[in-house]
Amino acid sequence: VAIAGGGLGGLAACAAMRARGIDAHCFEAAGELLRGSTGTGIMISANGMSALGAVDKRLPAAMRARGVRITSQKITKYGADGAEEKSVSMDATSFKDTFGHDQYNIAWSSAHEALADVVPPDAVHCGRAVAGATAAEGGVDVAFVDGSSVFAKLLVGADGIGSKVRSLVATGDDAPRYSGQLLWNAIVDSDALPLHGPGEVSFATTGVDGRAILAFDAGGGKTSWYLTLPASEAPRSAAAIADGSF
Repeated sequence: VAIAGGGLGGLAACAAMRARGIDAHCFEAAGELLRGSTGTGIMISANGMSALGAVDKRLPAAMRARGVRITSQKITKYGADGAEEKSVSMDATSFKDTFGHDQYNIAWSSAHEALADVVPPDAVHCGRAVAGATAAEGGVDVAFVDGSSVFAKLLVGADGIGSKVRSLVATGDDAPRYSGQLLWNAIVDSDALPLHGPGEVSFATTGVDGRAILAFDAGGGKTSWYLTLPASEAPRSAAAIADGSF
């Protein structure tokens, strides 16, 4: 199996297949697999931990070691004038008893490292962006931008929002659709931007659809921060990049 993309989805698919005796390989467009922080954090809930354990039994412990256990979640609704209208807090310390696993939050790059540790290095091929694919007897011929190619029985697309594999099989209504929202994200020092408590997830809305701020403990003294705005409310330069007119 050839997997286009060596991100979280690609590495997880590769690890799961290889654990079941399938000769799976990831083909990553970037020149290096581990590229440091992407400015993104992710939440791994109980079902996510169960899925990771099914991929490789070492993964849940690896994610816990790199992330932080979430003990509380807070949602606050603000009006358009900035006044707080409603706030709800939830105790997350009982998640393990209720769902089988605690929730852990982690930086995307740290989760990526954990997945890379369970995939053999010789099963990951960097600098191999998919250029195209054609059906062949018993499988598919996959061509790469660098001029190389491979034959596989199956090609899996895990190559992101601009997926070349998706473009080969999905058109029209199946193609990606722009949500009309723009999202900023960053990994910052928790001490520099105290938007949550230790082990806490904080989500705030302004009471207007499409405007929200999410901040959560991502472990290691870091905060994962997101700001979402409708494209019509975003700075002109950011909207221009999103719609391609920049």
